[in-house]
Amino acid sequence: MHADRSSQTAEGATFIRTLHQQLPAAERVLHDPWVVQLALFGQRWMARIPFLARQCLRKFPRMVDYVPVRDRFGDEVIDKAVGGGTRQVVILGAGLDTISYRTLSRHPDCVLYEVDHPATQAMKLRRAKRLAAKFGHAIRYVAADFEVDDFREKLITAGFQPNQPSVFIWMGVIYYLSEDAVKQTLSRARDLMTVGSPLALDFWPPSLTEATGDPNFEARRKTYAKMGETLKFGIEPRDLADFVRPLGYGVNQVESINALCRKYVRREMQVAEGMSAAAIVAEPRG
Repeated sequence: MHADRSSQTAEGATFIRTLHQQLPAAERVLHDPWVVQLALFGQRWMARIPFLARQCLRKFPRMVDYVPVRDRFGDEVIDKAVGGGTRQVVILGAGLDTISYRTLSRHPDCVLYEVDHPATQAMKLRRAKRLAAKFGHAIRYVAADFEVDDFREKLITAGFQPNQPSVFIWMGVIYYLSEDAVKQTLSRARDLMTVGSPLALDFWPPSLTEATGDPNFEARRKTYAKMGETLKFGIEPRDLADFVRPLGYGVNQVESINALCRKYVRREMQVAEGMSAAAIVAEPRG
């Protein structure tokens, strides 16, 4: 992404989350009353007009499900870790996500660390002033660009304790990074994790991140590129274990986004095969 510009895909994800809250309660993957405070005025306006909200939900049904589904998966990884005694939660590439607020509403004794690009993080802090009054005491902010910055010392300076269990969440990010940056980020996170600590992430297959002959998809790739967030890294679910093993992880769980959607809302998303979320677990270093 551009060094001096906040994430445009983070804006899109916020609009999707805002729209998702217009669904009937029984059809929602997440209860997220905080997202509206991070949305732009125009996004809030469109989401609150029933006709416009329904049109958006019909036009973009896959993405309206995709973002909350991956978020729900991350929430469940956090809940399981906290149930086992973990109190440190690190959000890599937090964007405008409300995961810190959702976590603290369920687990008020946790400490959250949000690691994100400086421009995106500054934008979030401007919009989250009212939320800071309720949750700010338990959230620590660390500015870092995953392509160039080492966030380890910054996290420790912010209070993170590497000798204590933790859970890392990395959603909606890796497909915009180079393979080297993905490996470096996973390796740096592993250096901070005790054995058995989990990291949840979502990923796309190479067929969605590499050039194809599909004109519709190529148009989408160009749109991402114009926003400064070019699709770069893809991996098949079957290859994930071999990819993360040298970095100090074992694979605990891999779920296709379609399967998660069926689990959470009992409907088919029909997204591209290979779009998945996974929980990987820190293992002893070789």
